[in-house]
Amino acid sequence: MMNAPNDLQAAVRRPQQARSRQRFESIVEGAAALLEEQGLSGFSIPTLADRLGYIRASIYQYFPTPSILLNELMRRELVALQAQLGDYAAELRARPWRDTLRLVVEVASEFHNTHPVG
Repeated sequence: MMNAPNDLQAAVRRPQQARSRQRFESIVEGAAALLEEQGLSGFSIPTLADRLGYIRASIYQYFPTPSILLNELMRRELVALQAQLGDYAAELRARPWRDTLRLVVEVASEFHNTHPVG
């Protein structure tokens, strides 16, 4: 079960120092690669830790649960999709609503086909 949004344990613990930010990013990138290779059923913090050569606690330090790490991956994918759709904003305003909807679905489908983690 996912934690409530205001639950302090439900939040990603974003690092402040450069070295910690680098580790944070390597965890997110490693999680994306693991998810792409093995799917959701093969995703776990112990597997990710082994793959990265980290102890589990170093991952839990930033992501208290696997769900929080997966949520961070999805957040990033949605931000990228939003940016891609933003590139079409002017074009979308000039189209009839059915054409707009069709284009949004096409762009979103193509995005998800090329970003399997999302």
